Amino acid sequence: MKAETEKKLEKLRTDIAKFESLLIFYSGGTDSTLLAAIAKEQLKNRTEAVLFKSAAFPQKLLAEACNCASVIGIKLHLTDFFIFENPILVNNPENRCYVCKKNMISQALALACERGISAVADGSQTDDLKTYRPGRQALKEGGVYSPLEKAMLNKREIREISSAMKLPNWNQPSSSCLMTRFPHRERLTAENIKKIEVAEDFLKDLGFKYFRVKHHGDIVRLSLGAEETVCAFGQYRDKIIIFFKSLNYMYVTVDIEERDE
Repeated sequence: MKAETEKKLEKLRTDIAKFESLLIFYSGGTDSTLLAAIAKEQLKNRTEAVLFKSAAFPQKLLAEACNCASVIGIKLHLTDFFIFENPILVNNPENRCYVCKKNMISQALALACERGISAVADGSQTDDLKTYRPGRQALKEGGVYSPLEKAMLNKREIREISSAMKLPNWNQPSSSCLMTRFPHRERLTAENIKKIEVAEDFLKDLGFKYFRVKHHGDIVRLSLGAEETVCAFGQYRDKIIIFFKSLNYMYVTVDIEERDE
């Protein structure tokens, strides 16, 4: 591990050790898994994690997240989050992410209070500052701590530390909730969200690593990494077309702007 990364890791450990107790806002991704692992290391049984289950959280990722929490040994609360009971989320406005995060934080803070836990923390890190993330405002308003960001850790360094700690998902591609696959103002339905989940499982089963499936009415837009783009136009072209047509997409398109995560 690089000396600079080791220094940041030591700061992370020191910062987390100062908490009396801590509830981790957990998704099973690389960032929140590292945060949960360090919290467990430093606080022992004075830390727990919460994961919000919803129609927009893929079932395969849920299973992987539960496995990672088990490996770490942290107590995990699986909490239901009902998207379709919130008309604002269903209408999918530009501030959907903010509204969603705000509601989740409210539930997390209530859980922390119930469990006698003094603070809530999430896995935000410095690379998140480079992109527009409306949910960040909700984190700030809710008083949620971001220890990885405070330690000035970026995604590359988090993967480096996670690999050294032998965390099972150290090289897992970045993920986001399935609501992000729809353009704002397009009404969200359980049927369409499930369709996207099935579609992304299909690509994952083909061996694709870096991708998103974007829904645009009867058009599907595949956002792919460089290798995945080659495969989409090569050996898997016909399979992809047939599969997405079976999901009632009229047009199957590939975004020429490639993904790197």
